[in-house]
Amino acid sequence: MNYVPSGCGVFGIMRKTDAPKIDGQTAVTGIEAVKHRGSDLGAGFAVFNSINSRGYLVKAFAQSISDITPELETHGLKVVDMKVESTFENYHSFSFVIEPVPYNKLNDAVRSINERLWSNYRGRIYSSGDSMDIFKGVGFPADIADRYNVRTLNGDMWIAHTRQPTNSPGHYPYWSHPFSTFNTAIVHNGDLSSFGSNVEFLESRGVHALVGTDSEVTAYVFEELLREGLSIEEATQIMVNRSRRDSGNVIRMDDEFRGARLDGPFTTAIGYSTGDDMFLIAMVDRSKFRPAIIGEDQFNYYVASEEKQITEISRNARVWALEPGSYFMAGLKEGIISTGNRRISPYVYSVA
Repeated sequence: MNYVPSGCGVFGIMRKTDAPKIDGQTAVTGIEAVKHRGSDLGAGFAVFNSINSRGYLVKAFAQSISDITPELETHGLKVVDMKVESTFENYHSFSFVIEPVPYNKLNDAVRSINERLWSNYRGRIYSSGDSMDIFKGVGFPADIADRYNVRTLNGDMWIAHTRQPTNSPGHYPYWSHPFSTFNTAIVHNGDLSSFGSNVEFLESRGVHALVGTDSEVTAYVFEELLREGLSIEEATQIMVNRSRRDSGNVIRMDDEFRGARLDGPFTTAIGYSTGDDMFLIAMVDRSKFRPAIIGEDQFNYYVASEEKQITEISRNARVWALEPGSYFMAGLKEGIISTGNRRISPYVYSVA
């Protein structure tokens, strides 16, 4: 392994309403530009598109198909299609199309199955949803792109990551990013000092058998806040853990959901689909220990660790930095909701 400690690299891109789909090569270019930030121990991509009418897409790493299929069937999930996408040492990446069921039934089944699988490390369901697909594993970003033919795909939004392991051990594929819950993908750079309290928050709500990385915890915290009725922006405001002097009406929610606040050095990029809209989110800690750059051009919104990731794709993009303890948020339909920088106006370009 060519080990060059630096810190993970993150990348996100989402098209504007009337802009063309984004090809996979663009996502590869954006994350490969910071290959030096990662290692050959993990990388991955998430692509978002409109709802898949065939059913839910569920993906798992496991040593054998017999570890997964009976578990799905036991929980009342009917498999209508299955394939093996790739293999990493002893683990295969399995992709299942599941007949449509109520969201809560699928979500509860995935959590229950992961508890059983993780009890003896037989495998892990790492993705589920009807408008998102994840491709990840052991290797550099270009390696993962080759394994899954990422460059041939198109999407409304992409999230990508290159991994520099810090507080999560090993080289197995389920430790690679993105981490995911239903229709949500998260990539992360940093180390959460709030990890213990975040895990307690999740365990109090029945979330167990986590793989032990703060990135997965972040994904589950985001989902739990939405499940408890908060809006996307309210959930983001709680997680970003802004200064008490600058929280305003968020203070009440902070007290109620204090275990969901993130602390320590972090930059997190989130892709999320409601089914009706898609959202690209980036948040950074109050001391801004990890870099977070935002971009916008005529066609797309961008989130990156370094400016060159954006300018290699769009030379004329407007680029700005997030303020400490702030967040960027844009919807495919809604446009920019928060720039994350009070000096940046929320609108510059329109698509011809």
